[in-house]
Amino acid sequence: MCMKEYIEKLVEYGRGPEADKLRKMFKISDRSFYTMKARAFINVGNWGELETLVKEKNKKHATIPWFTLVDLLVEKGEYDRVEPYILKMNDVDEQVSILKMINRYKTAADVSF
Repeated sequence: MCMKEYIEKLVEYGRGPEADKLRKMFKISDRSFYTMKARAFINVGNWGELETLVKEKNKKHATIPWFTLVDLLVEKGEYDRVEPYILKMNDVDEQVSILKMINRYKTAADVSF
């Protein structure tokens, strides 16, 4: 198991402080660490923690890039949860492409006009 997987498992099992110690010890960037946390919350369906993480870390700048978050949710088939994050992405063409991919044609049409 690589460090990334180990940290994700710690977060999945609610052992965030231990994961944070490893982040500091191995000098893992904020972006990488919070992406690992987001993936872990998505894996276990901890939507409240995911929302809190996204709101907290993306206040001033996107610590977790919207595209990365969207990709993680689409990968898990969480189409109902992904739409609000798609709409936060800057690139309208990417928004439309992803919305069409997940069969959200009306929203894709609304975004494109």
